[in-house]
Amino acid sequence: GIRDKKSEQTQQEAVILLGYMARECAELHPVLRDFSLLGNKVDLEVDFFENLQHLQLHRKVRALLKFCEVSKGLTKLPCTRTLTQFVLPIISQFLCSERYSNKNTIVDAAIEALGTICKMLPWHHYELVLRYYLGKLRQSVEFQKQLVRIIVAILNAFHFDLSNSDIKGVEPSELKEVKSEDITVEKDENKEKTESGSDELDPENEDEDKSKGNEDLEDVLNNYDTINEDQEAAETIEVTEESILE
Repeated sequence: GIRDKKSEQTQQEAVILLGYMARECAELHPVLRDFSLLGNKVDLEVDFFENLQHLQLHRKVRALLKFCEVSKGLTKLPCTRTLTQFVLPIISQFLCSERYSNKNTIVDAAIEALGTICKMLPWHHYELVLRYYLGKLRQSVEFQKQLVRIIVAILNAFHFDLSNSDIKGVEPSELKEVKSEDITVEKDENKEKTESGSDELDPENEDEDKSKGNEDLEDVLNNYDTINEDQEAAETIEVTEESILE
């Protein structure tokens, strides 16, 4: 449905169905209750779902910005499943995509929406999203600038309390907002590391009840990966199902 990257029509139909259910029977499921705040029965012109599947690009932008605006006023965070299995795949279709590479307004809105999502994610899911895009930054040449902006947005969405952390030599007050120019990419060095496999990333072990959610999140991210990765690079950089379930 929403994750179906190959069929845009199927994806749009899934969004339309989700929107209808969120407007008409939100009380049936927590995900629908979360999405009900984005719908509008009276005026479909401002309805998140109607704008999202609209042909005009500025209507899609309006939908993404509405998600960001509504999220700022929430008193209760949406459930993690809503963010990782529904909102994230909706937004990911606009990122690192050849189709939208020259559509700056939609890319800007999607990056802002991704940052908004990350502000509401628990640590483990936040970490997976960050690791995923760091991996893509090492591999992708075509979307380098966009990926830097994405990673900056994710880092600036860091919302975890470090006051009781054991980080030596770093005071929480010393942490500052990350800017694009703070991130540099040494292509030759990254290429060498990728080929040697010396920087393999292994996420921390988590409780068994998180394994299903981890697999779903990884599936969402990988479904929207437009880069064809060879096996060696995948073993070095990509957060795989095997490493998540360890």
